[in-house]
Amino acid sequence: MWRFRRLRGLLGMTVLWSAAWIPLGVVLSSVDRLSRGAQVTLGTVAADLPALAITGALSGFAFGLVLAATQRHRAFARMSVPRVVAWGIVSALITPLLIVALTLQWATLGNAAAGFVRLGIMGAATAAGTIAIARRAPAEALESGRSAPRIE
Repeated sequence: MWRFRRLRGLLGMTVLWSAAWIPLGVVLSSVDRLSRGAQVTLGTVAADLPALAITGALSGFAFGLVLAATQRHRAFARMSVPRVVAWGIVSALITPLLIVALTLQWATLGNAAAGFVRLGIMGAATAAGTIAIARRAPAEALESGRSAPRIE
């Protein structure tokens, strides 16, 4: 049973991060394009959506794995927000850094610094939102007689 709860938690984290990264990514990409003098059109926004959803899902899955490994059996209310945000940044950077390492395109790493900063911001924001949502649950859980949520 505990395996299904872990899988359900990972799936939930994956879906939550995928959904959250779409609007965050659209805003950050639009600001980046406008700051460089480029136009933001519906076509450029639509072209970014699949990459944002997939990267968000992979980062959410990584975040769930990192939390499960580092915060095992700890209630969300007892987790340090700065630490969770740091894990969110790490999780957001795992996927693109692995892609760069596996393709051995080290020149891309230097050119993509702004992209990594954006991913770090998105990871931090999503991790902070995740912990904020999770911390709201105990009051609702206590009303229904269940225990506070924790990482299994």
